[in-house]
Amino acid sequence: MDTISWILNNIVSIILAGVAVIISLGTFYVSRQRATTHQNQLNDARDKLYGEYLRNAMSDLYDVYKTEDLIKSKNQCELFATRILDILSILTHLSNENKKIEKNVLIFIQFDLDIAKSIVRWFDEKKLYEKYNVNNSEKMWTNLSEYFSDKKDTEDYDYLKLLPQKLKIYDTLPDYG
Repeated sequence: MDTISWILNNIVSIILAGVAVIISLGTFYVSRQRATTHQNQLNDARDKLYGEYLRNAMSDLYDVYKTEDLIKSKNQCELFATRILDILSILTHLSNENKKIEKNVLIFIQFDLDIAKSIVRWFDEKKLYEKYNVNNSEKMWTNLSEYFSDKKDTEDYDYLKLLPQKLKIYDTLPDYG
């Protein structure tokens, strides 16, 4: 009987070890599936977040454009230009860093980016960057500069064509309104 009970004990031990291995593998598989599902949910949430951010940024940009008629001073004019450049700089940063805003998405706002290019040139012409203790506008808006460097820049680029009207009359405005 000792031999039979020893054999039965060994068989039971082997069966229990096998069951434990099967349960461990099952647990590992389920955990891996949950991790994959969770990662997919995170990726979907990020995609929605960047999409929402893009919509909000474009809404903010539209709101800034609407304030152009309210500009009565150089100070307000500079703020107007800076806000446009800041918004577009953030968008180009997300694109430059491949953070879910792809370069082809920026095609939809290419006209705004061309306006930004004009504003950067205007900002440099007026030497407004000196107020911020930098050498030029490119250092202030490096993301825009990086984006523009990828594009072909012609020598005869007429930045005044796309410059907002209030920036064109900047010199005639009082300092503070």
